[in-house]
Amino acid sequence: MWYAVETAFMNGRMLKSVPMFNPKMDENITGKVIPGTCPLSHDEEPHNTCQKFLNGLVEIHTDWFQTKKQAMQFINGGITYIMHYRAVYRKDIKSTIRTFLKWEAVPALGDRLPYRGIYMDHREGEQVNPVMEQNMTAMMKSEEPVKPGEPVEFVVNEIINWVHSDYKDKLVKSHHIKGDTEDEAFRKVYALRRSGRYDNVRRYDFADPAVEERYRAWKDANEDIAMYYGNAVVD
Repeated sequence: MWYAVETAFMNGRMLKSVPMFNPKMDENITGKVIPGTCPLSHDEEPHNTCQKFLNGLVEIHTDWFQTKKQAMQFINGGITYIMHYRAVYRKDIKSTIRTFLKWEAVPALGDRLPYRGIYMDHREGEQVNPVMEQNMTAMMKSEEPVKPGEPVEFVVNEIINWVHSDYKDKLVKSHHIKGDTEDEAFRKVYALRRSGRYDNVRRYDFADPAVEERYRAWKDANEDIAMYYGNAVVD
């Protein structure tokens, strides 16, 4: 059984991620059509989709997971997934033929971003090893919030997603944002994100989802007109 999650993005920013199934449903139910689920074997390829609206400004992603627990962890930003494919280039048709190999759940850490799946190609004859060979529970522990006044450093991933990346996330650069306090570091991240407000294919995501949640709370409490426009002309 597979379980679907729907995630909405606006201008590259995640708006909301919700289960398309009833989280309270019994996983042992068989022989019934259950909304938001698919009875495919876990050896079969899940059919993830991406619908685009308003010239690509709005995206609605549907992603599938092997268990309800994985689906809810994805919604909470704790995990993402990797789709492994065997990729063989055919000279006669000048195209690459991809064959699904396996699906894998991994922690959303570093360049493995929350709410965005990863599609990984493997050459003919290449051994496909699981990315995760460690205890996921231990790796998924979020960093502890820093105390006010302590120096901090956050990793912010610059991601591009456009036609030249086949509409898949591509890591451009990892920015190491430092500050004598969390407030100072967050103000630098705020300025970085505002600098790209007209760039519809680029976004800046914290490597740690837990920091993103703290940043949103900080932004809600501190953003004002002066911060929003800075020294620029009102747009």
